[in-house]
Amino acid sequence: MLNNPRYIALGVALVLVAGLAAVASLPRLEDPRFGNRHGIVLSSLPGASAERVETLIVEPIETELRSIPEINHLDSTAKSGVAAISIEFADEVKPDDTDRLWSEVRDKLEKAAKNLPADAAPPQLDHERNYAFTWIGSLRWQGEGQADLLRMGRYAEELASHLRNLHGTDIVKLWGAPAEEVQVK
Repeated sequence: MLNNPRYIALGVALVLVAGLAAVASLPRLEDPRFGNRHGIVLSSLPGASAERVETLIVEPIETELRSIPEINHLDSTAKSGVAAISIEFADEVKPDDTDRLWSEVRDKLEKAAKNLPADAAPPQLDHERNYAFTWIGSLRWQGEGQADLLRMGRYAEELASHLRNLHGTDIVKLWGAPAEEVQVK
């Protein structure tokens, strides 16, 4: 049997195909996904003092969030016009349960938003920060004279659009881009 080159070629091909199938089915260990246990809730009440923000924004939101037993820790900061509440889930929460819990937090925030003043911004939850792999990039002006911020903003939007279409990209956030203004005279 070892003298027949066809059997040897068939055996090598079989080993290669089985090896490639095994590599494709191995779990990914180099960049594991973790269940995100931390998040931040932001809301604003323009022109309000820190005391009013505490009373009118932070307390209603915290009251709703405290009804979720899996929340281990809430830490609030109230400044003039702005409220920030950090949320931490208990260590016993399994990574598979975090998506369900963040959905529950969003529901509680919607419920709390009904009790906020009319001129307050609805609470915004940001819980997509803790990935094992993140790339942070920036654009820098290299043209003549002062930086053309509107042109750079358009380049940043185009880059963000290309990055969103890359395989394996979950979140693309754009920070610091100027808002365009159209004036009709």
